[in-house]
Amino acid sequence: MPDPQQKAGLTEAEINLVRTTLDRLQPDAQRAAELFYGKLFEIAPELEDMFSADMKAQGQKFMATLGVIAAHLGDEARLLPHLRQLARSHDAYGVKPEHFRPMGMALVATLEAVLGDRMPEGADDAWHRVYDRLASEMIAFGAEG
Repeated sequence: MPDPQQKAGLTEAEINLVRTTLDRLQPDAQRAAELFYGKLFEIAPELEDMFSADMKAQGQKFMATLGVIAAHLGDEARLLPHLRQLARSHDAYGVKPEHFRPMGMALVATLEAVLGDRMPEGADDAWHRVYDRLASEMIAFGAEG
């Protein structure tokens, strides 16, 4: 029998850790976005050409997207349409399945760097699980065309 604390493979504790982390990140959202893209391009420099020159606007969209996703975690009916649309837009930009791993690495590294000791215990593992789940969904939607 499935664990009643799990929603689509994620536990309530993981969902809460992700939301708490984003709440704590909000005062530093612009810096976090800048660090994220810096870390991403450090890990995977080949991805830099996929992004526009207006990285401030890109960072704002990225942070807003994280907020929307976090708000809908555990609610498949609301989350999956967002992921499907994200998959389509990422596909249009040329994002390949192998690009998701460095993005996840850059995301967690950014959270740890910005939050430091304000990072809730266990949040890094929760983010890895949530990100892996979301990336898998987006890759599957991208494969649908």
